[in-house]
Amino acid sequence: MAIKNTAPKPTAYGDIVRIASNVSYFLEVAKGNIPGEIVVHKYGKNADIDTGGFEAIWNGGGDYTGQDCTAAETLETFSSSANDAGTLLSSGTSTSGSKTTLIDSGATFSTDTVAVGDVLINDTQIDHGLITAVTETQLTVARMAGGSQNDPGDSYRVATPASSGSAIAKLSFLLDGNLDNETAEYIILNGITGVDTVGTYMRHSRGRAFCGAVNVGTITTRQKTTTANVTMVMPIGYGASMISAYTIPRGKHAYFTDWFAAWASKKTGFSNVRLMVRPVNCVFQVKEELAAASDGGSYVPRQYRIPKDSLSEMSDIKIMADTSINDLGLAGGFDLWMIDNE
Repeated sequence: MAIKNTAPKPTAYGDIVRIASNVSYFLEVAKGNIPGEIVVHKYGKNADIDTGGFEAIWNGGGDYTGQDCTAAETLETFSSSANDAGTLLSSGTSTSGSKTTLIDSGATFSTDTVAVGDVLINDTQIDHGLITAVTETQLTVARMAGGSQNDPGDSYRVATPASSGSAIAKLSFLLDGNLDNETAEYIILNGITGVDTVGTYMRHSRGRAFCGAVNVGTITTRQKTTTANVTMVMPIGYGASMISAYTIPRGKHAYFTDWFAAWASKKTGFSNVRLMVRPVNCVFQVKEELAAASDGGSYVPRQYRIPKDSLSEMSDIKIMADTSINDLGLAGGFDLWMIDNE
């Protein structure tokens, strides 16, 4: 049962300090027990920053192009390896179900060669589960990953690995052309051939691979028409993107609770690291800057007893860094306390 938030929204420093000092409160937010409030954690790494300017902390190198999108487009996802691929075995609409079962009275799961170990994707609930038992009309899963109920009328797909790599990618933090309705989509990978999203999006900043093995190629997501707008890069063997960038959805605002930067390679030199925010219809602004160095603090955390800044809806956030040497690896991340607008 959700815990009712009886504390007033923070409107003054005293209110914020009282809430921020209560660690258990943020734990309940993270559990999803405080209506209208969530915690967003973003972590990224740029493995090859060179001299000559600032680069974003993300897998793709250079600046983060996922925040260059100016209109919603279909996204396409593909791998550099043909071995990151899955096969669609079955699809349809459920007639009933539970958190551990999905029933489709018209299905032919056994005939379709659905087997234990395949993945059930519930596209309506945006959830998935590992199949543990199969009949002609019923699938049983150990549990749905997000704890969802498989309800009547839910659209589903069943996929299995087609080769030695990852079969499925989940694209998260998807925002439409109004920077609204944050959602996610499951993509059944098809090797080097791009697979399109169902929806059109202007933002996307997280990807995860699963089903089968870890990705054996670099998995990339980009806008299909404006292909220079790459939104996600997943390096070989990572199974996940690492993008220290995010966009606050319309209808919400947020506060920083902490951020950090850390050297991720054995080099001698220094870096300037910037926490940057671009409010809607504005330009990127440096909210805070720190220095990390091999002969001093190669890991620099910033934690706020009072949550920092009131970040408005549709603001873009990213971390950028420069370097005094080439081929520097640097990691960084931030945490947001995000609240529905009143």
